[in-house]
Amino acid sequence: MKPAAVTEPAGAAKPKATLAASLGGPDRRLALRPFDAIPAADFELGELVGGETEPSLSAALGALGLSLVSGELPLDLFAEGAAAAARVRYGETDFEGIGSVRFSSPSSEFPGVVSVGMRALAERTASGADSSGEAPRSALGLAILSRGESGEWTIEHFELDVASLGIDASRPEPWDPYGTP
Repeated sequence: MKPAAVTEPAGAAKPKATLAASLGGPDRRLALRPFDAIPAADFELGELVGGETEPSLSAALGALGLSLVSGELPLDLFAEGAAAAARVRYGETDFEGIGSVRFSSPSSEFPGVVSVGMRALAERTASGADSSGEAPRSALGLAILSRGESGEWTIEHFELDVASLGIDASRPEPWDPYGTP
C-alpha cells in the first residue's frame, strides 16, 4: 500500500533552495527560482531604496538627492537644529561635483523615525571638469528622518563625508570577488 501524500498548508511559504558551496560569484543565481525578485544593491550600502518605500519618504529622499546633485542642501527639509548644524558643518562648495546619490533601504527602530545610509558618487571634479577619465570618487553618509505631525518627513540628522570626494578610489588591481575573505 502506498503512503498518503503529505500536503502543505495553502499559505505556507516554500523553503528556498540551499546553495552549494561551489556556487559563488555570478553562479550563485543558478539555484534561485526564476521569478524570485533580486533587489538592487550597492557594495557599500547593501539593499537600495525600492518601490515598496512609502511615497512621502521616497519624495523626501528624492528631494535630498536632487539638492545634493545641484550642489546644495535642502535646508527647508531639515529640522531647525539639524539645519543650524549643517550650516556650520558644510560650506557652500562642499557638494560640488556630486553626480548622483544612492540611498539604502530605510531601517526603523522606533515608529516614525528612519535611518538611511547614502552614497554620493562624483561625476565631476570639484573644479567642474568632467571626471570620465579620472578614478571614481564617492562619499558615504547617513540621514535620520522623522515624521512630523502632519505626515511630512523632516531630516533630524545629516552627515556626509565630503572630504572623501577628493580621494582617488581606484583599485591598484582588478577586483576579485572570490578573493575577499
